[in-house]
Amino acid sequence: MVGSSNDSAFVLAQYIASGGNNYPIDNSQNAKTAFTNSIELFSNMMNDFSSKLGCQNTHFVNPNGIHNENHYSTAYDLALIGKCAYKNQALKSISMCKEYELPNSNFYQGQPRKCKCTNLLLYKNSPSYYEYANGLKTGYTDPAGSCIVASSQKGDMNLIAVILGAEKSDYSILNSNKQEISNTSRENICKILFDYGFNNYFYTNLINTNDIATSFDVINGDYRHKSIDLIVKDDIRALVKRDSIVDITPNIKIKKYLAPISKNSVIGTITYKVNGITYTSDLLASHDVEPANHMNLLIALIVIVLVFLFALVFIIIKGKKRNK
Repeated sequence: MVGSSNDSAFVLAQYIASGGNNYPIDNSQNAKTAFTNSIELFSNMMNDFSSKLGCQNTHFVNPNGIHNENHYSTAYDLALIGKCAYKNQALKSISMCKEYELPNSNFYQGQPRKCKCTNLLLYKNSPSYYEYANGLKTGYTDPAGSCIVASSQKGDMNLIAVILGAEKSDYSILNSNKQEISNTSRENICKILFDYGFNNYFYTNLINTNDIATSFDVINGDYRHKSIDLIVKDDIRALVKRDSIVDITPNIKIKKYLAPISKNSVIGTITYKVNGITYTSDLLASHDVEPANHMNLLIALIVIVLVFLFALVFIIIKGKKRNK
């Protein structure tokens, strides 16, 4: 990943598709067929996975991005894939590595093998340097141009920028005194987008874990505990544009109105919609609620009926006395 090794991508693809080292490595036709089948299977695995991420215009036929008319994606879909990769701590750590040296090998006549990262946003001695950058991956083919899925973090905000079809990056700036980069380089465009995101948006807490969202009486609950609070399970943080007016009225849905209800069981949801984005959390029961005792209900009903009848008789008797 640091050295953009296409052959490593194919080795990993075959390893994953074959479930391990279960494939021939000689120069036979069987080995070549197994290799072709593995690459096709792995490409299909990538297509299935990207579809689950929500990608709508992406199709893979190889694991390394070498040009093919049937191999394509979009900036939006690559952002979804980049977001998924960003959550993987191993990939995130590797993507921040600017240089890596592999052990000596007889195959390379005892010479060390050095890999250099091509993400110029990470190099402090580069005019392309961006102090908040922390990944992810560059790419280039002649038809696609210079591309990057870049990530950055400032405070509690993480951003991903995707640039496709930019001019070819000038890596010579790492070993020169150049202080300027082209306005149309992928790195400069990333810096503009990142600055825009950090300067114009921020996160705000709409509601916090353990806050009481609402309360209600359980219809058939024991009268001593029938009033129940709905507790927010997870913090809800929304991305908000600065100086904007946002309606943060929640939509609360209660899924269970009847006892028995167990403490911390999910009995509803709270949802906010901010700038077209939906944020939601489960609502938990604050305590146990047992059904009311039926005998007690019957006794209470009898008492109510008797009181009603007594009051009715009293009114009738009082009315007769008035008539006399």
